[in-house]
Amino acid sequence: MLAARRQFDAVYGSAQAGNARSIFGLQSAAETFRQSSRDIFGGGQGYADALALIGSRLDGIVGMGGDALTQSFVTENARQNTDRIVDALADLCRENAALRRDINMLLMRPAA
Repeated sequence: MLAARRQFDAVYGSAQAGNARSIFGLQSAAETFRQSSRDIFGGGQGYADALALIGSRLDGIVGMGGDALTQSFVTENARQNTDRIVDALADLCRENAALRRDINMLLMRPAA
């Protein structure tokens, strides 16, 4: 249960800072922590405390407001698009180098 709690704390902290990936992952981390707490505490006070903590933290993320959440997702989307562009440019550079090698080989052939 401690590992699930630590993971939930880490994901929550990052989500609270506006990390879009963590916001996406918060529900999963919360569910893992909830299940782990239930396994340990059954329906007792420890489980109720875990549910209260999860609810409070999720309310905090919801309370961030639409602008903050939107900006987080816009930033993440821009990062992903930039990564795609960088990868595509690297592919293009490799293809260009291969074409240059082919052209050089063709130019080095003796005339027929």
